Amino acid sequence: LKIDINGSKYHLEGEVEMTEGNQKFYADQVDYDMDTKVMVATGNVVYSSPQTRIAADKLEYNQETRLAVFHNAT
Repeated sequence: LKIDINGSKYHLEGEVEMTEGNQKFYADQVDYDMDTKVMVATGNVVYSSPQTRIAADKLEYNQETRLAVFHNAT
């Protein structure tokens, strides 16, 4: 896992796994902005929770509003 930090912005690359409560996000690459609380995950994106599992090319997730946009999801 490679991590680059530039102020409040994080760039993670390589088998990234993030957890929030009972939700998990997996991706090849994640960009996260601590100020805006927005995460953009790309490459082999998988979201899982006890109720669902979604695979997508890209995920945009706002941690404050808890809204997510999945691109090319299955």
